[in-house]
Formats: sequence, C-alpha cells, structure tokens
Amino acid sequence: MKKQVIQRTETIDLVNCKKVFFDYDGNLFSINREVPEYRHYNVPKDVEDVWKKTIINNLLEEVENSIGHEKTVKVTKLLAIYGHSNNIQLLEALLEDDTLDTFSKILYLEDLNREKLGVNISIKYKILKIEDPKSYITDLNDKILDYKSKLLNSPITIDESFKQNYALKYYDFSDENIIRRIENI
Repeated sequence: MKKQVIQRTETIDLVNCKKVFFDYDGNLFSINREVPEYRHYNVPKDVEDVWKKTIINNLLEEVENSIGHEKTVKVTKLLAIYGHSNNIQLLEALLEDDTLDTFSKILYLEDLNREKLGVNISIKYKILKIEDPKSYITDLNDKILDYKSKLLNSPITIDESFKQNYALKYYDFSDENIIRRIENI
C-alpha cells in the first residue's frame, strides 16, 4: 500500500485520520508502521472504536458475500482487527461451512492454529482472561485435530480463483501436496 502522510495541524483532522484508519482497515499495527504521525493526533479511542465497528461489520458482510481467494483476503483483514475470541468463532464457523473448498479450509485451519498460539501468549501475560485456560487450549487442540481429520477424509476441492491467482501460479495444487499441507497443521 502506498505510504500516506498526514499534514500536521494544531487540531485533530478527524476526516483525514478516518481516511487513513479506513485505508488500513483499522489495523493499528499497519497504520503505526506506515503512517507514524497518525498516533500523534491522539484520536479518541471511542472514535476509533466506532470506526473499527464499521469496518468489522463491512468486512463480515463482504466475507459472507464472497468466495474463494477473495473471501480469504477479507477474512485475513478481519482477523487482524477482530480479537482472539471473535477470530476463533469466525474461523470455526468457516470450517463448518460445507460449501467451502478444501484449500480455503486449509487456510482457515492454519489461521485457527495461529490464533491458538496467540491465545496461549495472551493467557500467559494475562491479556486474555479465561476461566480454565488449560481446558480451553485442550478443547481448541481437539477441534483443530477434528477439522484436520475431516479435511483428510473428504474429497479435495480447490476453488478456481486460487488457481488463477497470480501469487499462486506456481503453487502445487496436487492432491499429494494438499494432503501433506493438511498433515503439517
């Protein structure tokens, strides 16, 4: 994404800040990296929360109305701002969707596995408060193994949008490679 510059003025330019916030889909990590002067404007958290809620609602609708590669791009943007427990619920719902192709489900299962690691870290540093963290992680591991088993025992399907995507033009979509990728989760 093209680096943006916010012109510094004495007052908060909420219109300009909102544009930056929405251009980066509310991902503060990306905003702080690409537009460091944004943080100097001290946009009120409640304002950012409203913007974030709008972005989340828009992305949820776009996830619902898209398929294949486009859907995975929208899910990735949503995962960056949604929060661990919401991310896990979203990914579980996607993994239960029988209309999705195998490759999409692999990507979502890999995301779920990464979320599990994030939850572990958040629990360790008491960022995320879960009543019984050990059981929570055990249940999540069991779900991941269950989804993995379902993928390994289902016919392999690949949405054509992945095969036509330039970034994946050299990817090996053979059954053997897909099975190997599932096994490595």
